[in-house]
Amino acid sequence: MKDWKESNINLMKEAIECLRKMTECCERIPKRALWVYAPYLTDKIGDVKFATSVKELLMTLADFVTAKFVASQVIKYAVTAKAPNNLKESCVILAQLIEEWGSAHVPVKDCIDYATLAANNPNVQVRNASM
Repeated sequence: MKDWKESNINLMKEAIECLRKMTECCERIPKRALWVYAPYLTDKIGDVKFATSVKELLMTLADFVTAKFVASQVIKYAVTAKAPNNLKESCVILAQLIEEWGSAHVPVKDCIDYATLAANNPNVQVRNASM
């Protein structure tokens, strides 16, 4: 490929596959890896082509870098998202993190603040997901 374009679906799939392969083959993944990928993953979490793979990847990364860090990165970048589907799926992934890891391992105040922000969204699906 000549250059990186976020509109190139094959490059985006390979970027996600690269991080997924790291979760399978590496014993330890630094928080830096998620920190680099977080803006991209939260931007694609609502995309129909990537939603399931991104959700699975984030849940797997919680094993490596803690659920609290994953949740804080999702919240950090999802707050600026404009697409209703991104907001909705971010709420879903936060709910899954809380359900799987418990509220002691997730930044509860940040989750509540994000849910309040999402509950004020004009889109019904986003409001329902925030509940």
